[in-house]
Amino acid sequence: MGIAIGAIVLLVTGWIFWQVDDWSRDFTTNHAQLDPAADDPLLRPVLAAESVGQLAARVLSFVETTPHWQVERQRGGPDGTELHLTRTTSLFRYVDDIQVRISPIDGGAQLDAESQSRLGKGDLGQNPRNLKELVRGIDGFPSLQEPR
Repeated sequence: MGIAIGAIVLLVTGWIFWQVDDWSRDFTTNHAQLDPAADDPLLRPVLAAESVGQLAARVLSFVETTPHWQVERQRGGPDGTELHLTRTTSLFRYVDDIQVRISPIDGGAQLDAESQSRLGKGDLGQNPRNLKELVRGIDGFPSLQEPR
């Protein structure tokens, strides 16, 4: 019995260490947002050659077909669409709030997003992973930016 518990603790600890991308950030920050200056192209705002409505539909389709994601609120107007999404982590069932803003720009729409953990001082890199998963999930749209 003791060996089994030790093995489980070792596996969970290993999984946590494997998830951490940036040791200087992931234990002290529980928030991430898309940034035009980000080194990782998946953490930059999305510039799409689609309308606000088309890009919002793509985001909603991603959420509806992806486990652990849910739409909490949707609001649209002449200045764009705002979505409040949540993502629940698999292991500990923590909920992260993802705010998505889709705004019209010349030639299409821009998607900005931020992810915030509800609990804890650090997120072990989950919030950047949430944003990357979102951007990957809506990939395939006509883009106004350089290929990722």
